[in-house]
Amino acid sequence: MPAWLTHRRLGWAAAGGAAFVIVVGRIAGDGPLLDALSPLFWLCAGTLIYLAYTSQSRRHRVLSRAVQQWAQERGWAYAPRDDSVLAVLTGSPFETRYASGEHMAVDVVRACRVTGRPSWGGAMLEGDAGEGRDTISFTFAYLVREKYGLKVWADVHMVAMRLPVALPRMLVQPEGVGTAVAKAAGAIDHLIESADFNDAYFAGAEDPRTAHAILNARLAQRLLEPDLAGGSWEINGRWIRTWDATGTRVDVLDDRLRLLDTVVDHIPRHVWLDARSDARRG
Repeated sequence: MPAWLTHRRLGWAAAGGAAFVIVVGRIAGDGPLLDALSPLFWLCAGTLIYLAYTSQSRRHRVLSRAVQQWAQERGWAYAPRDDSVLAVLTGSPFETRYASGEHMAVDVVRACRVTGRPSWGGAMLEGDAGEGRDTISFTFAYLVREKYGLKVWADVHMVAMRLPVALPRMLVQPEGVGTAVAKAAGAIDHLIESADFNDAYFAGAEDPRTAHAILNARLAQRLLEPDLAGGSWEINGRWIRTWDATGTRVDVLDDRLRLLDTVVDHIPRHVWLDARSDARRG
């Protein structure tokens, strides 16, 4: 393709050609002129479909290069694809998309991070004593539709940290349409007595007592500060995770890690100890 013929210019030309055929068809009606222009219309339509497909592929390549460079600079392990990490999605809002249809985990980076802070509330659990925090980041890509041999994918950026013991499921996310559906289905909201927090977030939990201890006043106040405001996160068993409906963006990856670290750092010591006791009894 010549340098001057960019994807954008080709797209505008194809869109203009298709629009021209439609306008002429409306004016002239059925007849030889419309028949003569039909191949032009289908050529323009095909070009637009091709450009949409190649633009998505080009965007993914750019993002993948950025993720690979980020991982190399930080000393994280990188894999272009590793579907084993999809186990992180079990029990998540994306489980139905993981359980059915075509899907994959791409741009996978992982590391055992040393934060310099006592892990797990100083409770000396498995994974403590300087071992760090096992963390995974990846793009969950799932097939939305396939037509004319072209596949359209949707992306979710998932960042997850493995916990030393299983904790009851709880979900915190900004108020919105999805939370309204959850409330209508009977999910528990207003776990804490904070009007500002309850106006900004929905919080649901299967064990309100444990969730109330985790979502304490200090953590609730911290989640309202600008650098963390608006983030969704969920604890489910051995994982705490956060996500965004985009491919992996390295410019916000540190913010995602900060959110998970902040939640874990605010979990009281007795929550970890109780969870360990329950695991041993189980």
